[in-house]
Amino acid sequence: MQKIIIPNTDIYTSRLGFGTSSLHHLYSKNKRKKMIYAALDEGFLYFDTARMYGHGMCERSLGEFLPTSWRDDITISTKFGIVANSVYESFPLAMYAGKSFKKLFKPSFSKVSRDITLNGIMASVSKSLSALKTNRLDVLMLHEPLSSEIPLLEHSMEWILKQKESGRIRYFGLAGEVEQCMELKRYFGDAIDILQIED
Repeated sequence: MQKIIIPNTDIYTSRLGFGTSSLHHLYSKNKRKKMIYAALDEGFLYFDTARMYGHGMCERSLGEFLPTSWRDDITISTKFGIVANSVYESFPLAMYAGKSFKKLFKPSFSKVSRDITLNGIMASVSKSLSALKTNRLDVLMLHEPLSSEIPLLEHSMEWILKQKESGRIRYFGLAGEVEQCMELKRYFGDAIDILQIED
């Protein structure tokens, strides 16, 4: 697979990334392992995940199955902001039961919990590092940012920049809707390295 350098970074990785938002739809751990290995076999070196994908399961699967010997060749991107359900994190079967309930009864509400407070970001990064079994995140992104959250993010930005200086987070970015991402990018400028937006 073709490799590229991601603009505004020194990340040299596969041109295509492997997104894990649906990885937890494979109920079997062995099937998730085979899917990750198949991606590696096809040349994927960029793996995109998030705390809320499978409520932690997708990060844990990458941490368990990505070969540690490949760590310097693999780029891992994860996200914070949309909070994983703590019950589902601890009891994955409850997550599958909840999904079945939603399919059967189609509730009209769908609550998404957000947290971009400093404590929330710190907790999310700590959980991500632990689940991914790594000491650094190549890319950390704010998940589906909202311009109304600029004051909260501004309060947390000093901590994020310190993590970048230490190498715990290599690059910081935004992943979401174009207009919202661009508004935050204009506000924070060079503090934001990467935008992951709809093509």
